Amino acid sequence: MPPGIVCDSSNHISLRSVRGRLLVHNWAPKLPQGTIALERNRFLLLSAELFATPGLYALLIMSTGATVAPEITVSTFLDDTRNATLEDVARFYASQGITVLMGEDTAVFALTWITAFRPSDSLTVNEALMIRDRIESALSTGNIPAGLNDNMWAPEGLVSRPSHPIPGAGFFPAPLITDDGGLSYNSPPNAIASSSNSAGAPGSSSFNTASAQSEAPPTAPMEGINDN
Repeated sequence: MPPGIVCDSSNHISLRSVRGRLLVHNWAPKLPQGTIALERNRFLLLSAELFATPGLYALLIMSTGATVAPEITVSTFLDDTRNATLEDVARFYASQGITVLMGEDTAVFALTWITAFRPSDSLTVNEALMIRDRIESALSTGNIPAGLNDNMWAPEGLVSRPSHPIPGAGFFPAPLITDDGGLSYNSPPNAIASSSNSAGAPGSSSFNTASAQSEAPPTAPMEGINDN
């Protein structure tokens, strides 16, 4: 299973986590081969912190004076990732038409990815641990926000589920990591996927880019994270 994608105990795939992965993947910079790991992963780490920290994206849009573009466009992040900040990444996503709700919808992917992320070099390890500590501190008294919906993909078809806020304190400690780098089905993200077991009406909001409402599970690799 690609990093950051959530499955429940029945192997149903969280489409919310799929949408989040596609959002971050589609706007991630395309860096040349040989780029050091910390630089290669910095945009992904900043995106994870931006969307996993409750209210941070909305706060930075307001504090930087950024305006969310009325239409979604897809262009990769072009700034120097070595010196990029959370403010830079927030302004970038806003310029691409990524709304606060879409950012909140990405929280499950961001949390699952940063929790299971296992870089191999010490610089990236230190950066990832600092980001995770900040996220954990924010979530200890906050909620993982509701997303567009918590629909699940199953071989027999789409399972529609409404989305609700989830207490952040229940997410940590980290989920168990299997030998292949995937998430154990006994991990906290599993609880996220099954937190709204009762079927409900699918969300009315649409995410035009990245085929976010697709009923098929993702298989495409995500640049910058699969090797770690």
